[in-house]
Amino acid sequence: MSQEKLDALRDLVGGRGCVVRHGFMVYSWGDQSKSSDVASVMKPVISTLLLMAEAVLDGSANGSQASTTLGISDSRFTLNGKPAFLYGISYYGALGASEDFIRRDLDDLQRYGFNWIRVWANWRAFGADAAAVDGEGRPIPAGLEKLRWLLEECDRRGLIVDATFSRGNGATGPRRLQTLDAHRRAVETVVTALKPWRNWYLDLSNERNIQDKRFTSIDDLKQLRELARRLHPALLVTASHGGDVPADELREYLETVKVDFISPHRPRDAQSPAQAEAKTKEYLAQMKQIGRVVPVHYQEPFRRGYGKWNPKAACYTAIGPCTTQRTRCFIRKTCRRRNWKKGTPGCISASSLTLRSGGAAPRTGAPCLRTWGCRTCTNAPTASGGCSSNTIWCTPCGGRWWS
Repeated sequence: MSQEKLDALRDLVGGRGCVVRHGFMVYSWGDQSKSSDVASVMKPVISTLLLMAEAVLDGSANGSQASTTLGISDSRFTLNGKPAFLYGISYYGALGASEDFIRRDLDDLQRYGFNWIRVWANWRAFGADAAAVDGEGRPIPAGLEKLRWLLEECDRRGLIVDATFSRGNGATGPRRLQTLDAHRRAVETVVTALKPWRNWYLDLSNERNIQDKRFTSIDDLKQLRELARRLHPALLVTASHGGDVPADELREYLETVKVDFISPHRPRDAQSPAQAEAKTKEYLAQMKQIGRVVPVHYQEPFRRGYGKWNPKAACYTAIGPCTTQRTRCFIRKTCRRRNWKKGTPGCISASSLTLRSGGAAPRTGAPCLRTWGCRTCTNAPTASGGCSSNTIWCTPCGGRWWS
């Protein structure tokens, strides 16, 4: 919804009036306490103004329409029918930021190839007031309109939005949605308000398994999922899980709650990135046995300052992941092997990021720029790099393996 167009409507009509959307007054001008008679001669004018207001609200005044659709095909997400990987960030308190600030953030995100953001629909943590609903699930008009604006802006850009609810534990903000009735009101409010868009999904309850005030039972989730389906049959819905999902709860998510995809929040430690592939395959195999396979979505990215382990950029690149907790190996393309000793050639300690080379420093001008190929092996790797496990072996610039 355009503030500029609403202001233009106000200037055109003059006097006093308001715009009501989805049962809520979202814009007003003049003295709302006064009333006046409306003569029949004004009815055509009122009809015209209503059509103008509708054009302002749904975006048809400038030719815009929903253009981004999130879908699922087997175990993969799709964007506008094409397979896609959701690559995004935590943007929890977005509703508390200005539109200009958000646009600049979205510009940066797209510049770096992100296509998805996670936003809380009831974020009230750390003193922020960035919510679309209050603690009882009732609408907060300004927050709800900001959420709608965000969906429209992201839809135009081809971005996906995760709208998450949390019952809150009271540690970082007020407890909220503590009853099923309140939670139902919140779901109904947000799903109804965002129904025109297909570039979003709903997380019914953040880390719903944690045994504190955040806990949301499987039965509550089932009822909330059914409500969302009645309101918006095409909407994708999940319920995020703190930690790895046990097999019995995985079955509950798939068969009882009927989520469209699972959202485990993996342990936040240095080993976690290297374990993600195997854990994903494990989930897919378990789901195949259950008889229903859905996407696995690692929805909560690691964050610096959250726990003891502060991840570094190398942990999220296609080349040079956190191969082990202690060691990563790098070398510049122009380096020659004689510049590196045999012990642990060109390796970096993940804890200190201090360059090591078998006890001797490398020659000046040999900084670490390019990832080594690393394996953990009992014996020297084969030409293809296959091996078992134990000793770390590295190869500089595609040459032979070193240990």
